[in-house]
Amino acid sequence: MNRIFKIICLFIFMVGISFQAEASEKSRFDMGLRGGTNLADGEPANDMPWFGVYGHYRLSDNYLLGIGLDNSSFDFERPAKLLNINYNGTVDADANLTTLSFWVEREYDLKADKLKWFWTTGIGVGFVDVDDATGPIVGGGQYNIKTDANTEVIPGIGLGLRWHLNRTFAITSNVRFEYHVADWDVKDQVSGIKGSVDNYLTSGIFLGMEVSY
Repeated sequence: MNRIFKIICLFIFMVGISFQAEASEKSRFDMGLRGGTNLADGEPANDMPWFGVYGHYRLSDNYLLGIGLDNSSFDFERPAKLLNINYNGTVDADANLTTLSFWVEREYDLKADKLKWFWTTGIGVGFVDVDDATGPIVGGGQYNIKTDANTEVIPGIGLGLRWHLNRTFAITSNVRFEYHVADWDVKDQVSGIKGSVDNYLTSGIFLGMEVSY
């Protein structure tokens, strides 16, 4: 799914470029591709690489409204450990998170003509899918862990830098922190042992390329 998502994002971006006209100093719209990695504390994940497409509408000279669609494929770290199952080896579960997010951005001029810094605050909705995890138990037998992950609500803040290459293209970098309001139900289908993943914090950085209209 992650590969298909990247292809779709790239297609959207290329279509946008094909319709790109000469941008003015105060272009109202821009769109871009971005990718990065978020870090968590190990429950449910350690690192969460992601990729997505995003855009801005300029509300005024300094304020922008943003929207993004991002996809992350990562490992749900050792679900058997979460359930206190005495297991052999290390078995992670494949997980996928697709997030639709909205934010407000405040941009500030720097002394360098082509550089601006900005902060963001916003909220996202995350749709999670987790594969089953199966592995051996110490002393014999197998566990079969099923995870039912409910939709996450993800408020976040960020701080970034935008470098305008010219009137049309810009490169942006952003450090962001997100709080995932999560409710994952985790259950071993063999033993009936249950557990859960609750709210967790992620921090990370991404790079993006934008084109203005």
